[in-house]
Amino acid sequence: MMGSKVDSTWTRGASITWSGEYDGKAYTDRGEVLDIDPPAHLKHSHSGGGIGAHTLDWTLDESDGDTKLTLLQSGAGSKEEADDNGAPKRPTRPQK
Repeated sequence: MMGSKVDSTWTRGASITWSGEYDGKAYTDRGEVLDIDPPAHLKHSHSGGGIGAHTLDWTLDESDGDTKLTLLQSGAGSKEEADDNGAPKRPTRPQK
């Protein structure tokens, strides 16, 4: 989803559309806002990119000036499907 154009009204029940180009091919992924409590929580569905429909649940928690992001993903067909969504692998920055 990185680099995608994202379109939604960001209200419960609203559709979400991710669109862009990957490996020279246009794509459009779709989802729905399942729950939202700005700025701390967003839960949405996602379908596309060669993986089945799944749910992503994003939560931000602030403590002592730090912010912790927790992402829970459910509904993927397998661990491999959840881990490898067809996107190129990028190095990750170490956590502090």
